[in-house]
Parts: sequence; C-alpha cells; structure tokens
Amino acid sequence: MCKGDSVIRRASWKMKFNEVTGSREHPGSYIKSRALIYRKQISTVLVENMQINGRAQDPDRTISLTLLDNYDHWVIMDSALQRLYLNSTGRILDRDPPSMITTIVVQVQCTNELVGTVILHEVRIVVRDRNDNTPKFKQPRYYVAINELTPVGTTIFTGFFMDNGASDIDDGPNGQIEYGIQYNPNDPVSNRTVRLASTLTGNLVLAERLNYEERTRYLIIIQANDRAPFQANRRTATTTLTLDVLDGDDLGPMFLPCVLVNHTRDCSPITYRVAIPELTAPPHPLSIAAGCQEDKMRRWEEAEEEDRGVEIMRGEERGGEETEGEKRRGEQRGREEGRKAEERRQESIQESRRRDKTRREERKGEERRGEERRGDET
Repeated sequence: MCKGDSVIRRASWKMKFNEVTGSREHPGSYIKSRALIYRKQISTVLVENMQINGRAQDPDRTISLTLLDNYDHWVIMDSALQRLYLNSTGRILDRDPPSMITTIVVQVQCTNELVGTVILHEVRIVVRDRNDNTPKFKQPRYYVAINELTPVGTTIFTGFFMDNGASDIDDGPNGQIEYGIQYNPNDPVSNRTVRLASTLTGNLVLAERLNYEERTRYLIIIQANDRAPFQANRRTATTTLTLDVLDGDDLGPMFLPCVLVNHTRDCSPITYRVAIPELTAPPHPLSIAAGCQEDKMRRWEEAEEEDRGVEIMRGEERGGEETEGEKRRGEQRGREEGRKAEERRQESIQESRRRDKTRREERKGEERRGEERRGDET
C-alpha cells in the first residue's frame, strides 16, 4: 500500500500545451514526483494519476491522501482519482517579474489505513516560460551627431550598451535581444547610410560617405526582437535613431558667383570692378559687381550724375556767400570731373568689349581643337 511504480505519465493539456512527465524514487518511506508545466494555464492537470497502490475512496478504502506544504494553494488534489490540478482560478501563474514563480513543490502524504504507515510523495512543478512579452527600448528615441569627414567603417553609435537598449522580461531565448535596421519609407536613403556591426550589441558602423552640403539629418529605424525558437512567435519593437551630420572643413573660401570648373568644387577666376567718381563722397555704399557689363555701367553713370547734381545744389545754396569767380571755378571743376568720368566710362566699356571678344575667340579656338581631336580619334 501507498507505494507506486516508477512511470512516465503524459497528459494532453488545454490548447497546444504540452506534456507532464513524472518520475519517482522511493528510498525508504519518501517518494518524489516531478511535473513540468507551461505557465498561465487555467484548470491544468498536473498529474493525471499518481498510481499509488491502494484505494482512496469508500467503500473499501485502504489508503488516505493528504496534500501538505501547498504554498499559496497552487495545487488541488482529487484523492479518489489520485489527480493533481493547477489552482489558477482568479489569478495567473507567471514566471516573469514581479511574480517570478519558477517552481512549486508540494507533499502528498499517503497513510495506510490498515497498518498506519505513512509515505510522503514530493511533487515538484517546474514553470516553463512562454514568449508573451514584447521587447521594450529604454528610450523612445536615440540621437547621435558625427562630422561629415568621418571615415567609412567607423563605429558611430554604441548607445545600446548595458541596459540602455532594448530588454525583454521573458526567460531564455524568449528574453534575448537581437537588433536590425528596418526600412524607413520616409527616409529610404538612411538604410544604406549605416550598417550593424553586431546584431547582439546594436552598434552601428558608417557605410557611406557623408556630405553636410547635401544632407544634414538621417532618420534610422532600429528594430529589436527576441530570439524565440520559432520565427512566427518572435515579438518586435522599434525605435528611431536621429543621425545629425556636422559640418567639416572640406571646402575652401570662394567668391560669388561661383562657376564650377569641369564638375569640380573649384570656382572659375572672377574679377570685381567698381566705379568711384573722383573727389565725390558717395551718399550710399559702393556698388560692387562681378564683370563689367554695360547695363551696370549705366547704373554707375546715373549714380555719378546724381552725385554731381547734389554737389551743384550745394554750390547754389552757398551762392550768397561765394563770389562770381568761385562759382565759375566750381562749374569748371564740375565739367572737368564729368569729362574725366565719361572718359573712364568709355575706357571701361572698350575694355569690357575687348575682354568679351577675347573670350569668344578662346572658346571658338577650344571648339575647333576639340573637333580636330575628335576627328583624329575617329
């Protein structure tokens, strides 16, 4: 009585879970059983039949069964059927924090009603993990700023170190994290700008050269998923990494307007010219422009005429104080200044026309030489 054979029991549990295995050892009067369960199963049968020798129900009862050390009453026993159930009514058996229930151990006391001997059965329930938690990132967004001159292949982001990345409170592979880069439809270029150095650390390496003058910000979507054995059961979370590009000293100074030379970053030589009337204080800042076009010269001429008109008006205001001779000398100086300005203007126009003619001839010569080279090649 009260003894059982060493057996392996299997039970079909609710839904797709799973199997119960039991083993016994009975050194003396102590018998040990073991059951494996998946957590969060309601009305789960832990042991279908303990197969203890004897009859535990009337009439003709030969043994009595008592459940001992039933912490928090997680186990219910049907003595007549020698069956153990999981008592999860109104609560959930959870292996994850904060409950952290990994094992439940109870004692089944068997008393021989005929001779009074007592044997104890230990039932150890091991709670296995189910992948029911999604990874979570420590921060909603991450940020990094790098110089545009950073070499390709440089590790530019290590922000997921320690506990600063994603975490999962599940156990085993269900709680292990690996990282990936997810396609961002709003910023398709970001996917090829960086690559992962390791899926386990989430460190990022620069994959393409940056150019501050072309783009200053990238939005990279980082994905974290657990490593559940079955791909379909894996859970995923995402976050956004903002990559700001800092300006580097990769360009020299330039005068505007800049005309690039043969698709390089070098500007063609440029000349600035300005016309300043002699002995005249300009009432406005000097107008400086590249080249010496005729329309700009006309504007300078109008400004000079305006300055001379202002000077004449000032002379008229001082007419009551000046002598007639001083007025004549002033008018003569004004005419002389106008003549000189006109001569300078004409010289500038002629110079501009000569330069334009020279440029046209140079371009024609280059075109002829190019045609000759192409003819030689053919």
